[in-house]
Amino acid sequence: MINPKDASKRPIPTQKVTLDLKGWLKGKKESVFMQEENLTCYIGDETLLPGVELALRMMGEGEVSLIRMVGRFGYQERGRGADLSPGGDVAVPANATLEFKVALRAVGDVMPEPGKMTPAQRIEFSSKKKALGNRRYKDRAFPPAIKAYKEALTFIGSASGWGGEEEKKALRKLKIDSENNLCAAHLASRDFGKARDAALRVFKIDEENLRCLERLGEIY
Repeated sequence: MINPKDASKRPIPTQKVTLDLKGWLKGKKESVFMQEENLTCYIGDETLLPGVELALRMMGEGEVSLIRMVGRFGYQERGRGADLSPGGDVAVPANATLEFKVALRAVGDVMPEPGKMTPAQRIEFSSKKKALGNRRYKDRAFPPAIKAYKEALTFIGSASGWGGEEEKKALRKLKIDSENNLCAAHLASRDFGKARDAALRVFKIDEENLRCLERLGEIY
């Protein structure tokens, strides 16, 4: 612990946290693979690596910690590819030991239940889950990607809870994108039946969706 504070306000599962974090390969501080400021997420939503989340649960609001985690609490055997853009993050080898500096800036409210979310909350939470699924898919971690896309669709819910026209438009797009991405993840897993089901759900919403039609062509 670099900067200990009152540990009475520790985050619990489903509680909102705001944090800064920087991660590098063990003993190589120049090999930064992740750096975020004012990152907002919820304990248990799988935005964070397991080792970071476990550490956060033992930290109080305002505390800063150095964390070292073995591979099974990080990217495990899948590792993580490099970001090839200028100044992008370095690659993480399979089962690499990682080090992090984490500052827990704030502990907030508990995540609402999906059925009680406002349209704005549905957009917020489903967007984050879809983005998580995309990261898992990029890492070729298809089962976790499938799980994230399904959770995004749970947050989106049915059209009866979508609110006004702008919210309906945003949630309709999120539903189509999440179903299309779920279809792709099932295809990559060679589960053609579930891929077909996801594509057909898109087809019911938008019969002219090109991604859906292309994937149905692959399946049939």
